[in-house]
This record gives sequence, structure tokens and C-alpha cells, in this order.
Amino acid sequence: IIIGDTAGSLLSGAAVPELLKRRDVFLSLFGAAVLFPLSMLRDLKSLAPASIIGLGGMLYTAGVTVLRALDGTYQKGGRLAAALVKEGKALPKFGGAFSPGGSLLFISMLATSYLAHYNAAAYYDELENPTLPRYNRVVYGGFAMAVGFFVAIAAAGHRTFGAASQGLILNSFAGADKLANAARALVGVAVACTYPLLFKGVRDGYFDIAKVSPANQEKQRTPATIAMVALTVLAGIKITDLGFVVAFGGAILGSAIIYVIPSQIALSACKKGKLALGGAEKLACRSINVMGYVLAVLGGTASVLSRMGKI
Repeated sequence: IIIGDTAGSLLSGAAVPELLKRRDVFLSLFGAAVLFPLSMLRDLKSLAPASIIGLGGMLYTAGVTVLRALDGTYQKGGRLAAALVKEGKALPKFGGAFSPGGSLLFISMLATSYLAHYNAAAYYDELENPTLPRYNRVVYGGFAMAVGFFVAIAAAGHRTFGAASQGLILNSFAGADKLANAARALVGVAVACTYPLLFKGVRDGYFDIAKVSPANQEKQRTPATIAMVALTVLAGIKITDLGFVVAFGGAILGSAIIYVIPSQIALSACKKGKLALGGAEKLACRSINVMGYVLAVLGGTASVLSRMGKI
């Protein structure tokens, strides 16, 4: 979705064939030429240089978002506010009342922060001289940077556009904003470079669930990769509202992975005698389990109602 949105904004005024400006055509070509080869990589360490470029791109994007929140160019009468009007985009909107539904959406979006933690073991294996202290430093540093990016971009984006902020904040910026256009390109690079990290977990999970033997995993690796990349490309073509995907996915998948599944595993292990839990610990696990279901229902409902324009 992000690659389709950023490419659409960048190519709309570019001197390229009209066919290439179509979302379905571009994403299909990008999936075949970029995402598939990256997903076939066996050693994630080879992505290190590209990941550094992606990190630099995210730093630049955060800087541009903060700059636009402070320089006033999108305020009433500003140069880029006029560009928004000319391009038919929504102008910044402020002054709305507190929305409980909006708060649920926000909580659901925050849950996506943990959706990739199933890769923890793979990251540990890929770490040079893997020890728990070294691994913890990587985790703490990574989460600290992620929190910094989330807070800076969310706060600055809301300060600039208010209620008119889109799910992908770069879509709120004017096409005439050259700094934002550079950020769009860099974010596209960052997403492409991190795609294989998430993809590996999905593919490995499929092999585990399907109980595919190591020998057959090697045989199925290429066709499984083709099928899964094709599905993600198709989803990117058909689904264009990133805000809904993040909120709904966070509500359902986030609640399951963060609250429901871990607590259920602990309770099941305790029941089978494989884990010793005290009374307070069992109560905590059950409470967390129930809370996960409640958050999933409330967050998922709020996401759908928001999509329908009800909240």
C-alpha cells in the first residue's frame, strides 16, 4: 500500500508512460523485479547496507514532517496550502471534539508495533556473537528509535494537518512539496528493504503450520515465495486505505499476538504441567486473555465504523 501510494504521487507528474502510472501495473512490475528477488535472499545480513539507507530515509522523513509543522507553509495563506487547494487535496482541519472511537483507533494502531516480534529468534540467530546482553541492546535501541519515529511523525503530522491527516501522512502533503516528494521516494526504499524481514517470518510460519519437512521446504521455497509476493501485491492494488489496514490489523492481529496467544500458551502449558504458575499469575493470564478479546472486538468495530464514516 505504501509503495503504491508513494509511487502514485511521484509518477503522477513524471514524464513516464501513462501505463506505468497505473497502480496495478507499477506494483506488479515492482513485485516481480524487486520484492520477489529480495524475498528469495537466504542471508538477511546482505540487507544491512540497504537498511542503513532506509533508516536514513526515515530520519529524513521525520525531519521534513517536523519542518513542515513549524514553517507554516501549510497554514492558511501558506504557499503549500494553496498547492493543496490547486491539487484538490484536503486542507488542514482543527478544532474537533474528543472522539472515544478515535481513541480506540489510535490504540489499535499502536498495537502494530509488536506485530513483527515473531522474528525475534531469527534476529538473534543473525546477530554476530549472539548473547542475551548484546541482543537486549539491539532490541532496546531498535524500539527506542521506533518510538522516536512514531512520536515525531505522528505529533508533527497532526500539528500540520489535524483531522485531515491521512493514514499515510505523506499522502497529506502537496504534490508540489519537493521535500515531501523526496521523503516519499526514501520511504518507498525503506519499505522495500524491510519487506523481506517480515516476509521471512510469514513464509517460515507457513512451513511450520503446514508441517513441511526441511527437504520439501527447499522444493517449495520458490513457488511459495511467488504465491505470497503475488498475494501482497494484489492486496496493495485492491486496498488503498492504509489507516484502516493499520487500525484493523492492529486491533485483530495485535490483540491476538500481544495478549491472547501468549497468555493462552502459558495457561495451556500450566494445565499440562509444563509450566508452574501461581494463583495470581493464572489470574493475570486470564485477565490479559480476556482483555485481548475485548480490545480486538472494540478496536475492530471502531475501525469498520471509521471506514464507513460513522465515527
